[in-house]
Amino acid sequence: MKISVALCTYNGEKYLEEQLNSYLDQTFQPSEIIACDDGSVDKTLEILENFKIRSVIPVHIYRNTTRLGFTKNFEKAISLCNGDFIALSDQDDVWLPDKAETLVNEFNKPENENVNVIFTDMALVDCNLKSLNKTVWKSFEFFKVIMSELNKKGYFKLLKERGNFVAGASTMMRKKIVNKLIPFVDGAKNWYHDGQIALIAAKNNELRYLDKPLVLYRQHEGQTVSIEEYHQPPILSDILKGIIEVKKNNLFYFDKVNTIKILEKDERKRLVKEILFLEKRVSILGKKIIKRIIPVTVQFFALNYLRFNGKRFIRTAISDFLNH
Repeated sequence: MKISVALCTYNGEKYLEEQLNSYLDQTFQPSEIIACDDGSVDKTLEILENFKIRSVIPVHIYRNTTRLGFTKNFEKAISLCNGDFIALSDQDDVWLPDKAETLVNEFNKPENENVNVIFTDMALVDCNLKSLNKTVWKSFEFFKVIMSELNKKGYFKLLKERGNFVAGASTMMRKKIVNKLIPFVDGAKNWYHDGQIALIAAKNNELRYLDKPLVLYRQHEGQTVSIEEYHQPPILSDILKGIIEVKKNNLFYFDKVNTIKILEKDERKRLVKEILFLEKRVSILGKKIIKRIIPVTVQFFALNYLRFNGKRFIRTAISDFLNH
């Protein structure tokens, strides 16, 4: 079984070497490293070239003549991989020594014969790799909610409802699924390469989660996506605006994807109506309390609070009326 590393870089000189060294420390070493650089102007390419000279693992370096952005850059890196398994890698994290071996062993279990994508938990560390004594999935409220809903709804339904919660940095896939995944849709915010991989795999029940941190997920100012993005803002109107943005991006991506049918016609109609309702709620919250009575009442008797909030519909309506 051969493993390819799909590594994407862009101005990553500060932390790249530690990530590269972690490939060499693997108990099951990759058979190749595909590094696609998206036009770095720092010492990233020099670091890659020097690593290539000393690495016992073959390293293939590709430099984009025009910037692709990280979604399309990962598409390129993945398409160049030749291994039976492809492990995605960011430039600023560090793999724990048993990452590759653990994931290959997981794929080889009889019960995972039809699983094509596995993602894991990640240990949070600061910019100097000092432990923050937290993991992504066990320490943040957003992920606790996801985990509690996962067994009831399954990956596919939950991804459609919540948006992406799968981190590419923790993901390994079988080579044979690649043709189903690419080309990636570009410009679908919140649905980057990792979310698209997760959703398409989940559609066919080919996605699994491994409850073990195998990556040191570095938190620093320069990263593209940090764990802070998973925190909910404290003000209700801001929370709703965040949900609206996610749902609009979901709709954009779902409409763009042609490889699989994600939304049934009635599901799409419901999503559009939910977005409109959430926008009305934001508008209501922008009014003085006395002026909220009529619009809250209208939405209540139109059954929108019940339709989109279930058993919490009365509490939600009262909250919209009283919230400051």
